[in-house]
Amino acid sequence: MILSQILQTARDFPEKDALVVGGQRLTYAGLEEEILARGAKIRARFSEKHLLLAQADPAQNLLNLLSAMAAGKTAIFASRQVAPAQLAQLQETHVAELLDDEAARSLPDVAPLSATEVHPATPSDRFLGVLTSGTEAAPRVIFKDYHCWVSAFPHQSDVFGIGPDDRLLVLDALAYSANLNAALHLLWQGGTVVLTSLASAGSWARQIEEHRISSVFMVPSHYRVWAQGGPLPGVKSLVSAGEKLDAETARSLMAACPNARLTEYYGAAELGHVSYHQNEEILRFGYSVGRAFPGVNVRLHDQQILVDSPYVS
Repeated sequence: MILSQILQTARDFPEKDALVVGGQRLTYAGLEEEILARGAKIRARFSEKHLLLAQADPAQNLLNLLSAMAAGKTAIFASRQVAPAQLAQLQETHVAELLDDEAARSLPDVAPLSATEVHPATPSDRFLGVLTSGTEAAPRVIFKDYHCWVSAFPHQSDVFGIGPDDRLLVLDALAYSANLNAALHLLWQGGTVVLTSLASAGSWARQIEEHRISSVFMVPSHYRVWAQGGPLPGVKSLVSAGEKLDAETARSLMAACPNARLTEYYGAAELGHVSYHQNEEILRFGYSVGRAFPGVNVRLHDQQILVDSPYVS
């Protein structure tokens, strides 16, 4: 599972950077300490199974998600864009308790969890709820069990060309499930996650160099912000999803990052990874969604495209 892998990395490489946010760095040892401390507070403070994460700082929500895993809770990952009325409706619909900035300030002062007190997760455990887009009504919640994400992680590593020595740059908009998936995948591997913001887009190229970034996950519209720059020879993996990656942006990324494997994948919050294509295929077959993601079976029947996948929520 995700948390057990993170805690194993903390034992094996305690001083390795786990999470970098702005000027703050959290090692794997520090991350383990934070998870065990927050996990105990969450377990003592909240009695319901569902926990609605709504702090203003996305990094705090990420730490609370990992801590909720330790406490055996299912965390619904909200964002700062979710209106108070929507939060209230989500609480009522899912019998969820709210962990916002006010609640975080009043968490009880209790002893951290011991290793034996960490919830023993199973593949069928629901650990996460991600939100679909919503306007006046509350967003719908799509629940993830460990199997639908963790079973895809080894394939993500192989397809995207990402390993435990990588340092990932990803936007702090973690309520977008693809960003959160990318971050949890790297922590599961034992790599380093560097969170950046859309407001700092003008300095992304500099951040990539300063933080020794080797892997990036962004949607195409964000890649276009810095794709004309470069060169960034240290980047070896570029992953794109959420929008169609146009040929011009793909060509610019390949020129700016000549040593990178460029991957565009198609998926959805409900479906997980469905298909992908890479490098020159993106330029040659721009109309295509590529080949089936490992573990996914695509077939034609009665003029319909049918997809069998182990990653469906």
